[in-house]
Amino acid sequence: MDLWEALRILARRWFVVVPLLLLTAFGAVNLYSTTEPEYTTTGSILLRGPSVGQDEASGLRNPYLDYGNMAVPARVVVDIALTPSTYHDLTGDTGTTFELGLDTTTSAPLVVLNVTGPSPDAVVTTAQGILEFFSATLRQRQLDAGAPENTLITTEVVTPPVDVLQQNASRLRMLVGVAGVGVLFSVGMAFLVEAILRIRARGRSKKPPAKEAEPPADTTRPVSPPAPVVEPHQSSDNLFRPIRGNGDGPETEPEPTPRSARRGASGLPRRGDESEISH
Repeated sequence: MDLWEALRILARRWFVVVPLLLLTAFGAVNLYSTTEPEYTTTGSILLRGPSVGQDEASGLRNPYLDYGNMAVPARVVVDIALTPSTYHDLTGDTGTTFELGLDTTTSAPLVVLNVTGPSPDAVVTTAQGILEFFSATLRQRQLDAGAPENTLITTEVVTPPVDVLQQNASRLRMLVGVAGVGVLFSVGMAFLVEAILRIRARGRSKKPPAKEAEPPADTTRPVSPPAPVVEPHQSSDNLFRPIRGNGDGPETEPEPTPRSARRGASGLPRRGDESEISH
């Protein structure tokens, strides 16, 4: 399938693509407007070495100066700040997050801080607390190591965390993600509908024509012809009428009746028979 065929399918199934794209746009805009933006602030702190490496009165030295650079004590304090318990104590319930580490773009012992949170006040307060924690922890670690006061490594805030910027990157990422998923879903549904309709059309074209219904078999029984009806005689001269057939054979005439039978039928002789009585 080439690009033009895909575009034709999308145009043909616009009734699927257009509503889904409108729904995607509505959801993306609604999600973008309801998502709160994030705010961020940055700060940096610089480590400065002491003017002397050893106390002349006591002869004690700062052990952290023996490493040759101040990146080692900076990394020690950074690791302490990033431990889970300390991290939770520094952020509290403000909903803020922070990143703390050495600036790798310069050889100076510069520590960079980046704080992100839901409100400007929250990020500024958290950033100030982290910088104060860094300075206090660095000082306490040196004192615990037995370093004299005049040999301590100090800190200087280079960039105070006062400028707050609104970050919409998370909202834009969410908007792009929702839009991308919606577009892919719309295109996929259009191709799915196209495939289903093609399968149904192919099935209808391959379906054999319906057979004509055969007439039902005649299950009625043949009607027998009616039985012949014998009519009663009308007079003594014709006791029986001819029996008419049912059409299967010739009609038959009845045999003549003897005279004695005719006389007995009425009990009196007929006129033509008087000669027979006289004799």
